[in-house]
Amino acid sequence: GLWINYEMPWADTSDWTLLNALRNQAALRGDDIYCRFSQGTSCTFRELDSASDACATGLARYGVGPEDRVLIAATNSFEFLVAFFATQKRRAILVPVNTELRGSLLAHQIRNSRPKVIIAERDLTEDQESDVLESVVAHIGIPGAIPTLVPLQIGTFAELCDETDPKMLLAPRPRDICLVLYTSGTSGPSKGVQIPQAHAYLFGLQQARALSV
Repeated sequence: GLWINYEMPWADTSDWTLLNALRNQAALRGDDIYCRFSQGTSCTFRELDSASDACATGLARYGVGPEDRVLIAATNSFEFLVAFFATQKRRAILVPVNTELRGSLLAHQIRNSRPKVIIAERDLTEDQESDVLESVVAHIGIPGAIPTLVPLQIGTFAELCDETDPKMLLAPRPRDICLVLYTSGTSGPSKGVQIPQAHAYLFGLQQARALSV
């Protein structure tokens, strides 16, 4: 395995963040395709960087900042990628959950992660007790899955990303947690695994080299 001593003076880890990787590629390969989606659409490096700037500005309006959690329940899509990088641009933590979760399994992950904002393709507040949602400030629908039964601030993903304020963009650090990934929960309540920026960066770098991309 790869072992890194963060205290060694030669180990310059300052660039080991996914955001730095995106920014660098947007500068070098701005109009190249970053990702193609099954619906036939695609996005470039520059489009993803710009859209996530706007989304980060929207998250800031809801008070999302360092170490806050943003829970997302969405299929593979442009909106998911935008939210992924936007959360990092607030030094916050993205919590992706299985889109098929319902009832107590979903309630456990919401209660355990204590998100400030939920972004989802459906109303995740259905059938949830109020204490499950006590940390949640806003529910953002993709494209318009808006809850009607709970007193939350609500909006659509398009509204979340409607303007960019560069002052709202923060630079994550390699030790920052960028993701919490929940285990399947087959042997008990699912557990959240914390993924630091540096770990995610090095994993991505390893995959890129292995695939020669």
